[in-house]
Amino acid sequence: MRWPPGRYEEALPLLRELCERRPMDEPAHAKLMRVLAETGRGNEAVALYAQLRSRLADGLGTDPSEELSAVHVAILRGELGGVPAEGGDDDASATAAAPWSIGLRAEPNALIGRDADLAAVHALVDSSRVVTILGPGGTGKTRLANRVGATHAEHGRVALVELVGVRSGEDVAAAVAGTLGLGDAERLMMEPVTRRRSRAAADPRDRLKQSLASTPTLLILDNCEQVVGACADLVADLTASCPHLTVLTTSRIPLMISAEWTYPLAPLPVAHLALDDGGRGSGGTAEGSPATELFAARARAVRPSVRLDVAAVARLCTALDGLPLAIELAAARVRTMSVEQINARLIDRFTLLNSGDRAAPHRHRTLHAVIDWSWNLLDAREQDAMRRLCYFPGGFGIDTARRVIGGMDGGVATVGGRDAAADSSVDRAVDDAITGLVEQSMLEVAEVDEPVGLRYHMLETVREFGLQLLESRPGERDEVEEHFCEWAAEASTRITKQIIRGGTAESMIEIEVEHENLVFVLRAALESGRTAVVLPVFTVLSVFWSIRGSHAEAALWSERVQAHWNALEARAQGSGQERTAWAHDAAIDTDVLYLALLIVIGYQLFLNDRRAIARTRGRIRTLQRTRPPSSAEAAYLVRLATVTRPTRLGRMFARGARSGDPGVRALAHSFRANTHENAGRWAAARRDATAALGLARQRGDRWSEGMAAQMLGQLSGQAGRHREAVDYYRLAAKVLWEVHAYEESIQMRGFIAAALVGAGQPEAGRREALAARGAGEVVGASAPGGRHPDSQYRAAIAAALAEADLAEGDVDGGVRRYWEAVMDGIGVHGTERSAAVDPYMGLLIAAATCAHAAGGHAAAACRLAGLLARGVVPRLTSGVAGSRESVVDLPVTASVLLAMTVAEFVGGDAAGDDAAGGDGGPDTEASARFARELALAERAHARQDYPSMSIGRWLDAARRAAGDVEVEAARRHAAGLVGPALIRELLAALSRDRPALG
Repeated sequence: MRWPPGRYEEALPLLRELCERRPMDEPAHAKLMRVLAETGRGNEAVALYAQLRSRLADGLGTDPSEELSAVHVAILRGELGGVPAEGGDDDASATAAAPWSIGLRAEPNALIGRDADLAAVHALVDSSRVVTILGPGGTGKTRLANRVGATHAEHGRVALVELVGVRSGEDVAAAVAGTLGLGDAERLMMEPVTRRRSRAAADPRDRLKQSLASTPTLLILDNCEQVVGACADLVADLTASCPHLTVLTTSRIPLMISAEWTYPLAPLPVAHLALDDGGRGSGGTAEGSPATELFAARARAVRPSVRLDVAAVARLCTALDGLPLAIELAAARVRTMSVEQINARLIDRFTLLNSGDRAAPHRHRTLHAVIDWSWNLLDAREQDAMRRLCYFPGGFGIDTARRVIGGMDGGVATVGGRDAAADSSVDRAVDDAITGLVEQSMLEVAEVDEPVGLRYHMLETVREFGLQLLESRPGERDEVEEHFCEWAAEASTRITKQIIRGGTAESMIEIEVEHENLVFVLRAALESGRTAVVLPVFTVLSVFWSIRGSHAEAALWSERVQAHWNALEARAQGSGQERTAWAHDAAIDTDVLYLALLIVIGYQLFLNDRRAIARTRGRIRTLQRTRPPSSAEAAYLVRLATVTRPTRLGRMFARGARSGDPGVRALAHSFRANTHENAGRWAAARRDATAALGLARQRGDRWSEGMAAQMLGQLSGQAGRHREAVDYYRLAAKVLWEVHAYEESIQMRGFIAAALVGAGQPEAGRREALAARGAGEVVGASAPGGRHPDSQYRAAIAAALAEADLAEGDVDGGVRRYWEAVMDGIGVHGTERSAAVDPYMGLLIAAATCAHAAGGHAAAACRLAGLLARGVVPRLTSGVAGSRESVVDLPVTASVLLAMTVAEFVGGDAAGDDAAGGDGGPDTEASARFARELALAERAHARQDYPSMSIGRWLDAARRAAGDVEVEAARRHAAGLVGPALIRELLAALSRDRPALG
């Protein structure tokens, strides 16, 4: 029987909560699936079934029950399902798909006429390892592949990599790895200097194989034709090495590898209508076939009152060979023309073009004819503008267009030597040209958040047409490239100086929208050796990547810029010039030069590459002798970077905190807060972070305000002061959201949820975590700069939900969530070691270890602690000895020690129970060692962000095992340790052999 619709809506939240609490409960999931189907959320029900099936297989090695499978089949057959709820299946599908995908685009309008093609490609993807959608430009290959990926993402991992901007076969693997967050950059962040210098270890293919080998994934490579050989080689290699990988490509040329199945994407069919004596259709509507339906839909979107004669529309679509892009371009003309007029003009134009290159595919000639026809409707000024604007791979704003095409011929004055009146005239001419291109449907307009405003984009096939014309005019192409590079350098310099002055928040949005253009320029400038372009563009992109958490991307480009600098100096020296001639280049802003060097040395310090550090410090000192910094903030950062002894930093921080410049004071307090936190000086760190927060508010520096709040939230959380942490984390999350750092903002909400649980509010924590997860599903997990599906925000939410389960007594549910979060992180990173090296993953693994240990899961706790021993400990202990610049993050190091000693203790306890029939326990020495290592972790302020990591709980366990006297003696000894003595004992404890951890 069926309930009234309102009853289903009432039951839905209750069943959702029940399934959250019981992730393996099949009857509960069957009920939830029924309710979802009856409320019009069938896609979400199918996705729920797929997720449960995966959990049952992974956790219990079983398949879903017959009852659950029967519900699933009934939903697929349409035997269950009511009127869609508000938002419908599309909303549910998008929500379910977002967390599992990267690179997929939301569809701008309905996909018309491709149902049969979708079914055929889905069948091929399900049965084949490699599928290529073949067809000329404009057939809709990308749109079809995107829809296939979106459907697949409802129950699996999908990554779509756009190769349209890749022109060299050597960059294909790097482009794929960059999209997935892998490649050379991750190796740079993990491996010792000696291994980084081995080029053999730098192949991004190895990182791809590690990441894709174990988890079923659909990898979509879009627009392979210009690098088809390299794509074929990469796909063959990956499919041979990754048994669970399926690859879907779009191309005008097949890959020609043995595993490939090709699917030629035909044009949309056109209905053949019976005509009366007057040549008109004898009946029917303009939507009588997929091609005519597409034309009618797009034409009515442009002019709702348009008259669509069925025969005229059919003749037009037949003349266009049913090509979707050609149909859409023609439909855009109904704004000013009738269908009959379009037919007459188009047929005449095709007659001329059919005498062209007969070796080219006919449909390709037809598409070219459509664009060529639209091109010839433009006036000379609009043609000049389009030919130049096609150089922008990522769209442009009006000011950028004025900068790049303001010097074009054809009625617009040249750039140099103009007065204000001439400038105004040129701007009006450029504005008119762009308006004409928009009206002719050669440009699309999108509105972006302030301070950016309107952005203009060109359809890719139209852009390729324009590029062909531009390439045929080498002189003009060189001029456009020069203007483009000048614009990029000037924009980057302006944004960098805005960031130095405290305008980081608004700058992030501007860099975000120009990201693709700036990366394009950076790559081209490095290849052509344009140092005056490389340095400002690299600087602004690196700031953006660092703030967005894409440190691997910034580190990789930092290494490339370092290599460029080395080659530049070697060429100068070889030609008898001054080796450091770059320091005198007036085309590069002084502060930009310094900031570029500071970014390079920052990553070198992180990687502890002492030879490179010395070289960069030498360049900074050379620059100081010739061009001192122009801003107080840059001057202060330079002085910090050239300090070679950590002991001198204290004096530098003190001077900065007393500076008369508020920007310098803010920097000093921020850096000193981080230094105190790393050294375990909690109270001092809190004082400086509070001062930094106040200064940021005085200066109106929204970004610095958020970062200071994040530091205060972290300090409160790691001290177990969870109620304080909530408000600080809320402010940080708000700022991160404002600058479109969505994944980081959602991760911060995961920290809020965990803090609420720690403050004794598990229900509030659960609500916060579920709301954050919903936001993550809507936003998705893609971002400029090579971000991969973000395991961190999902892991932070899962950890908070795990703590809520544990606080409410569901121990098995809590440890299961923790385990799944850790395994998910490992799956995204590709290897256990790379996951453990990630700072947040290290904290998560430590929390999961303590949770398993407290819940009586000793074997799992030891396995998790083993990840820390193999992944984190070598990095914490390597490079410290003999390097006076190495900095040990004491709270993080102490957290790792806490997790490892707890796991070892409960592992020994379990082994003692087994050996003694349940009455044994760890020996006296083991108990005393446990007490000593806990006291060390407490002294070094081990982080307690998650309630499972509470040191008080484990000190109580040590008192029961070793006695109060032993524990208090250990704490007194640890309290007397300071500075190097504390670090030595901490690292010695970490390095100790622990057989129980494997």
